Amino acid sequence: MALEQGKKASDIDSSFVDLAAREYIGEPLNLGDDEIRRVLDPLRAVKARTLIGGTAPEEVQRQVRLCSNLLKRDTEALAHKRKTGRGRDQTGRRY
Repeated sequence: MALEQGKKASDIDSSFVDLAAREYIGEPLNLGDDEIRRVLDPLRAVKARTLIGGTAPEEVQRQVRLCSNLLKRDTEALAHKRKTGRGRDQTGRRY
């Protein structure tokens, strides 16, 4: 409904939600404007996703650390294989 009307999240207020609720479920939700703004806040939504792979800043930092550690490990392993002459692919070419 909001998309059909070209509304942005910041345009949605309690009266709009009540109008949509009446149309879809037959009665208003009677939520306050503050609550509507809170649940439509994109930053709040990002921070709320704290599960593995989520978008919360702490989780993203954990993922970056993990990937950095894996990259370091793999880079060191490849360097060792190259140094010892064991860095070859299935066709025998060096990498």
